[in-house]
Amino acid sequence: MARKRLRDKQETQQSRRGRKVRPLAHGLNAKRLLNECEVSYARAARVAGISPSTLSDILNHGKWPSKPTPETIQLAIESALREQGATEEQLASAWEWSGYSPAHERIANGNNGNKTHLGVRILDDACLKHFGLKRNPFEKQFRGPDEMLWLPPFNKAHRAILKTIEQREFACVSGESGSGKTSLRMMVEEQYRNDPNVKFVRPFDVERERMQPHAIIEGICRDLGVTKLPQSREARYRLAERRLSEATRQGARIILMIEEAHAMTDESLKSLKRIFELARFERLIGIILWAQPELTYGRFYTMDWQLREVIQRCYVIPLGGIYEHTEKYLRHKIEAAGGAFDKIFTSDAVRAIKKRLKPTDQAPLIDTPLRANALASNAMVKAFETTEPVVSADSVARSDSWLLRA
Repeated sequence: MARKRLRDKQETQQSRRGRKVRPLAHGLNAKRLLNECEVSYARAARVAGISPSTLSDILNHGKWPSKPTPETIQLAIESALREQGATEEQLASAWEWSGYSPAHERIANGNNGNKTHLGVRILDDACLKHFGLKRNPFEKQFRGPDEMLWLPPFNKAHRAILKTIEQREFACVSGESGSGKTSLRMMVEEQYRNDPNVKFVRPFDVERERMQPHAIIEGICRDLGVTKLPQSREARYRLAERRLSEATRQGARIILMIEEAHAMTDESLKSLKRIFELARFERLIGIILWAQPELTYGRFYTMDWQLREVIQRCYVIPLGGIYEHTEKYLRHKIEAAGGAFDKIFTSDAVRAIKKRLKPTDQAPLIDTPLRANALASNAMVKAFETTEPVVSADSVARSDSWLLRA
C-alpha cells in the first residue's frame, strides 16, 4: 500500500510538471545504459554537478545546460558508468540518439552540444588543397550512375525495386535519413528513362502530411494526359481506372512513386490500397513508397489496426547501412574526387569512424552514408586546422569539440 501511494505521488508530481514517463528506448543511449549499470539519476546528476531534472532533460530531450559544459557532464557520467562495468564500446554510443526516438526529436534537438550532432563543416578550397582533392568528396549533389557505388545493401534493394516495377507490386523502400533512398530512386528512374513501356507517376504536394486521397488520383490522371477532371470523386476513380486499363492494354507499366511517405496520413495510406486494387482481375498500377523507418518500424511494425489492409499488402524493402563497407565507401568518395585515400586517412582513423557508425539494438540504423560523410568531413577539417598532414583517429575524436565551443 505504501509503495502504491509513493507511485501515485510520483505520477502526480510528474503530471503537475507537465511531463510524461518516457520508455527507456526513447532518448539518448546513456539513459538505457544508466539503467543497465544500475546508476541512479540522483547519483549520475551528483557526479556531473547538475540536478536530476536537468539530467532528465538531457537524456530524454537532448536539452543541455550552458554550465557545466556538455563535455564535462559526459565525462563525469561516463566515469560513473565505467565504475559500474560499462565497456568502452557501450560508452562510444552513449550520447547518440536511440533509433527508437522519434525522428522529429532527433532533428530538433540534434544541435545541443552533444557529441552526436552531425552538422557538417565545409571543406573549403584551402582544406581541399591541403589534402590534394579536386572537389568536395562529400557534396550532396548526385553525379549520376558513373559515380554510384553499388554496395551490397544497395544491390539487394535495387533488385527488389526492379521486381516491384516488373510485377506492378506494392512496396515501401524504408531507410533512415541519409541512407541513400533518393540516390537509389534517381538511379532506378534513370535506368528506365528510355523505356517507353515504364511510366513513373508522382503526385506533387509540398505539404505531404496533408496529401489527400483525391490528390493522388489527380496526380495519376494528370500524368496520364487528363487535362480536365470530373467533379465527382467516384467519377475521378473511374476515369483513373479507364486510363490505367488503356495504358496496360498497350503494354505500359505505370508505377506510382511517393516520397516521404512516412508523413502521409492514415487515410491517404489506406487510399493506396484502393488504388492498387482498382481493377478486379488485372494489376493496373504498381506503387513504391519511399519512407523513413518511422513508417515501417513504427506504424507498420505495431500493426496499427487502421492500416492493417495496407500493411498486409505492402512489401517492405529495407535499405541497409554501410557499416561493413565503411572503408570501401570512403575510399570510393575520396578517389572519385581525385584524392589518394591512403595519403589522407590512416587505418586507425577509418576504424574510429567505423566504431562511431556501428549499429546497436537501440540505434540499429545509424550507419548511413550521410553520417559517414559528416564524420569524415568534420575530421578532415579538424586535421587541417591543426596542420596535420593526414586524418588520424585523434582527428576523428576531436572533431566534435568545435561544436562545444560554438
